[in-house]
Amino acid sequence: MDPIKIQQYTQDLELLYVEDDQSVREVAITLFKIFFKKIIIAVDGKDGFEKFQNNHIDLIITDINMPNLNGIEMISKIREIDADIPILIISANDESYYFMDSIKLGVDGYLLKPINSKQFLSLIYKIGKKIKLSQELQENLFLYKQYQKAIDYSSIVSKTDLDGNITYVNEAFCRISGYAKEELLGQSHNIVRGSMNPSVFKELWHKINKKKIWHGEVQNKKKDGSFYWVDATIIPILDENNNIKEYVSFRHDITELMNYKISLEQKVTQKTSEIIKQMKLLKEYKKAIEASTILSTTDVYGKITSVNDEFCKISHYTQEELIGKNHNIVRHPDMPKAFYKELWETLLKQQIWKGILKNRAKDGSSYWVYATIVPILDDKNHIIEFLGMRHDISELITYRQELEAKVTQEVEKNREKDLLIQAQSAHAAVGEIINSIAHQWRQPLNIINLEAGNISLEAKLQGEYEDIESSASKIIKLTTSMSQTITDFMEFSKPSQEIEEFFIEKTFNSIQQMLESQLFKKNIKFINNCDPTLILRSYENYLKQVVINIINNAKDAFSDEILAKKIIEIDVKQTDEFVFITISDNAGGIPQAIQHKIFEAYFTTKEKGQGTGLGLCICKKITIEQLLGELSFETNTIGTKFTLKIPKIRTL
Repeated sequence: MDPIKIQQYTQDLELLYVEDDQSVREVAITLFKIFFKKIIIAVDGKDGFEKFQNNHIDLIITDINMPNLNGIEMISKIREIDADIPILIISANDESYYFMDSIKLGVDGYLLKPINSKQFLSLIYKIGKKIKLSQELQENLFLYKQYQKAIDYSSIVSKTDLDGNITYVNEAFCRISGYAKEELLGQSHNIVRGSMNPSVFKELWHKINKKKIWHGEVQNKKKDGSFYWVDATIIPILDENNNIKEYVSFRHDITELMNYKISLEQKVTQKTSEIIKQMKLLKEYKKAIEASTILSTTDVYGKITSVNDEFCKISHYTQEELIGKNHNIVRHPDMPKAFYKELWETLLKQQIWKGILKNRAKDGSSYWVYATIVPILDDKNHIIEFLGMRHDISELITYRQELEAKVTQEVEKNREKDLLIQAQSAHAAVGEIINSIAHQWRQPLNIINLEAGNISLEAKLQGEYEDIESSASKIIKLTTSMSQTITDFMEFSKPSQEIEEFFIEKTFNSIQQMLESQLFKKNIKFINNCDPTLILRSYENYLKQVVINIINNAKDAFSDEILAKKIIEIDVKQTDEFVFITISDNAGGIPQAIQHKIFEAYFTTKEKGQGTGLGLCICKKITIEQLLGELSFETNTIGTKFTLKIPKIRTL
């Protein structure tokens, strides 16, 4: 406060007839400084009123009866303008009749002259304090209105009574709910309740009734039926006796956030459901893979870190025996080292390796697998382990090996069949030649035989020329034999494929006649010990081919050295079902070194150009496939015996 005003205060106080006490004046001036900005101490009523009109006045001190304007009249005019301005009235004792009028005008203090300093200071202090409180109240009210404005702008506010009936809503509440204030006031707050679980509101009321603040997310419903979400804080308001007077709610619109949250939760739920399904499928896939695949994992050094039951089952090892061991524990020695070198080079290049492996089980047995080995990488693209997936293909490998053997066997059979066809073709060609020779020879032999008969008849009629008759008889006998031989060759060369009944002795006699001249040249005696009553039902010509081949081989086995006796002998034994034909010789036997080869195609001991090596091979094939029998041999240093075991009755 400036010095002029302080001087003015001092002069004014002197005019008020305050007791002449300097300390009182100093205290009064101090109180003026504390509580008031501008004071009117009116000596003249008219001057005081003008000052009031022209300035912002905090306090008026006036005499009740002023020269130019009655004090009561001035106070009345000031009250019409400002009903709250503090007014202190000073009057003489003889002016006490103004006291009631001043009370009616609502003055703040009344002092009698001469003024008592203590009363004056006390009254000034009370008025100043009242003004100060009023000023603070105004300031707080101003701040409150600003706070309210800020809250109303940023929050959805409502108040309810103890029963939950709405007593106040702000504009934000009306805006978000779609209701007007008139539609909300007096209504239960349930008017905006959304579709939430009732337990939420039960817990809410339980908490606020205990005078505690409740906070949570609430779904509300608009007037048009749509929903919105708010983040709500409900505060119980207490009176001076600590009883709940009302409830104030502050809310913030979180609809967009909640919609996003709900959408996200739905997506999470959906994804979780999908993940659960995928996990279930993965478990099923894993179960299927575990059941059908031989699995193992190894570290980067090839040590086993895990195996499944299928691995243990096929390898015959337990998990405890495998884990921690090098995978070489099941490596088969048949697999070359170069194979595994190529395998590791592929894996260390972070490439998948696929191939067929032969492994060895704990008991030493072997098994085959088709393996796929995958390098497993970490987030830095470094190999951390290898996953091996295998399928047992042992049965398939065995089948392939058997198939290859069968193919080889069938190829050999086909080759033998081709040889047989060649032999049969050659045999048919021989038959055609024999037929041609027979056709050429038959007529001359008949003529010779006829002429010899005529000569023999003439000699008998004339009783002379006995020698001529004898010679003619020999000629007839020879030509008849030659004709029969030709007939036998023709029968042998027929490619007959019919099963027929025949006397086996007659068959062997026919063979003897065909080979007699060749056996005679080598001085070989042919002995036929066959039962003349034994009848077979089979392929006669196929039997002839086998027997003739064996006899020819026996004939060729005799050396040119002179033996006392060279014998080829046929014996026949029978059971109820089979006939056993043995053809034996005393040609010295077959050397042990070649015994295992005598039925092989193209194997021969004869000089080049003397044999094809197909004879015994074809004999065995004919015996098995055509006669449904068996062909075997026994040999020693004396000779060799071939045995044919064939059914007495050949069925189709």
